[in-house]
Amino acid sequence: MVQVKLAQSMLMKKNLKKTRQEHPLFARGFDSKLRMEISEKGLFVALPAGESKSSKEECLMNQSMNKIAFVSSIGKTLYVMMKRTGAAGRFKCHAFGSASEAEATQLTQTLSRIANEVFAKLRHVTRLLEAQAKKGGGPPVVPKRAVIKDEDQPWFHGKVSRPNAEALLKEQAMTNGLFLVRQSDRNETDFVLTFCYSQRAYHNRIIKQGDGTYKNTKGSSWNSLALIVADYMNPHEDMQTVITEYVPNNPPEGGGEYANVSLLQEAAAAAMAQKKTVRRWDTSAIQAALGEIDEMGEPQSAIATSEDGNDIAYDPVYDEIQFGFGDEFIKTTLGLTHAGAQPKMEFSLENDMFSLGDIEGECEV
Repeated sequence: MVQVKLAQSMLMKKNLKKTRQEHPLFARGFDSKLRMEISEKGLFVALPAGESKSSKEECLMNQSMNKIAFVSSIGKTLYVMMKRTGAAGRFKCHAFGSASEAEATQLTQTLSRIANEVFAKLRHVTRLLEAQAKKGGGPPVVPKRAVIKDEDQPWFHGKVSRPNAEALLKEQAMTNGLFLVRQSDRNETDFVLTFCYSQRAYHNRIIKQGDGTYKNTKGSSWNSLALIVADYMNPHEDMQTVITEYVPNNPPEGGGEYANVSLLQEAAAAAMAQKKTVRRWDTSAIQAALGEIDEMGEPQSAIATSEDGNDIAYDPVYDEIQFGFGDEFIKTTLGLTHAGAQPKMEFSLENDMFSLGDIEGECEV
C-alpha cells in the first residue's frame, strides 16, 4: 500500500519515471509497451523486461479465452470485457493502447475470431461428452433446486391488518425500501405488499387469480409472490421505489430486526452451492472427444466475424462447476499458456484499482 501511495503521488506530479520505479502498474500508459499473446490457450499479457524494475518479464494477465465476453476498438484503444474470476455475473473491461487504429482493429478481429473458435470447440466437446454419457448411462443428474413456498418465505407474515403492518415497519424507523408481504385480513384472495418510501407506508394490493397466478392493480401478472418480490428488487414501473430489506416474520428474542434481501440471497446461494451434486467429466473422456475432433477437423464457429470483429458467442456455462465445466474442464480441453503462470498480486490486472497512464483503472460492469 505504501508503494501504491508513493506511486500515486508521483503520478499526480506527472513524474512518470519515478512513478514506474515505485510501482509497475502505474504510469506505463502509451509510452511503454506490453507484450500480448493471443491463442486458443488464452490471452497472455506481460510487462517486458525492459519496462520492469526487476529487469525480468512480468506476467500481468493469463486468462483462458472462454472468459472473453466482448471486444471492441475505439480509435487506437482495444477494449476487452472479461468475466471476473470467482465472481458470478460480474465482468471487467480492460483497455489497451495500440500503435495505430489499424492495429487495434486487427487485435479486435483476432480476439473475436479465436474466442469464437474456442467456444465452438468447447460446445463440440460438450456434445460428444454428452453423447458418450448418454450411451453409457452418464454421470449423476443434478438435482432440481428446492422451491420455497410463498407462505414459508421469511418476508411473508400471513394474515396481518393494515395498522399492524405499519406498526412493524415503524419499529424499523421506516427506512426506504423496507417491506413485508401479508395476506389481507378481510379477503383470503387478496395479498398486500406493504413497504416504506419517504417515511410513508404504502400498501400495494395483489390479487390471487383462479389459476393460481397473482396480479397487481396495474394488470401485471406473476406466477408467485416470490417472483413479485424478486422483480420489485429492481426498478419497476408499477412501484414507487425499489424494495431492499424485509421485516422477517420470526425476529429473534429481544426485538425486531430487518434483513437485506440481496445479502441473504447470496448467503443462500453459497449454502446451496455447498450442497450441490457436482457433475465431473472424466479426463480420459475429454481426451477421447478431442481425439475425435482431430479426426473430423476443428469445428467451425457459428458466429461470423463482423467488420468490427466484436461478435462473440460468449457462454457463461463454461465457468459453471455444477455442470462439470469450470477451470479443470477448460485446462484439459484448451491447454495452458505459459504452463498456467499467474501474475504476482502487485502485477495482476485483476486488481480492483490500477492506472495505466492516460487510461485510468478498470471499469467494473
